[in-house]
Amino acid sequence: MIDTHSHVLPGVDDGARSIGDAVAMARQFVDSGVTAVVCTPHLSTQFRASTEQVTRELERLRSALTDLGIDLDLRLGTEFTTTTVRTATPAALAERAITGRYVLVELVSRTSRADAVGAIEAVHAAGLDPIVAHPERCAAVQREPAIVAELRSRGALVQVVGPSLVGRVADAVRASAWSLLGEGLVDLVGSDAHRPLSASIRLDLLADLIAQRIDRATAERLLAVTPARLLAG
Repeated sequence: MIDTHSHVLPGVDDGARSIGDAVAMARQFVDSGVTAVVCTPHLSTQFRASTEQVTRELERLRSALTDLGIDLDLRLGTEFTTTTVRTATPAALAERAITGRYVLVELVSRTSRADAVGAIEAVHAAGLDPIVAHPERCAAVQREPAIVAELRSRGALVQVVGPSLVGRVADAVRASAWSLLGEGLVDLVGSDAHRPLSASIRLDLLADLIAQRIDRATAERLLAVTPARLLAG
């Protein structure tokens, strides 16, 4: 399995606080059957780690895992807000995109349909492909799930995150996440793990839960097949 949304890089956002935290998370990923993790630190008005800083932390973590014999392929991406996507240059977006192609854009509770569509259009205008992260957290989506279908029709991949499925979240968030999965409107499931021992690190348990509630083929598509295609470009 491959995790396509994590905050495992230490000291760059609200995720792992230290290299020790990051190593512990990496061990837990491997123990749960994960072979690769996309590191997606926030880029926003609150979290402004430069490309140089996140690249440095990525290499430091890779080196630590190699020294400890932890076999986990780490890739770099970024979790953009709708605002940072619209204000970034095409070159800046490509520099922080997954495999230089896929731009992860987060929707939050207050994101409007217009904001979401505008962000998707900005990514396409840069010649890149958008991934919409955790739309289930968006109040507009909870009221009008057809927004997600619209974003997919505009060429966006859709990613639900583990905490919405197994974490302590509002009922509306959980209901929206499972509804989107049930309607076949989700392309990826990511852990969105921020700390060691996070329940969502256990992608094997997430896969089992999705298999029970939907089917095994869907679990494999969301956590293995589509992520592998993503990393292959």
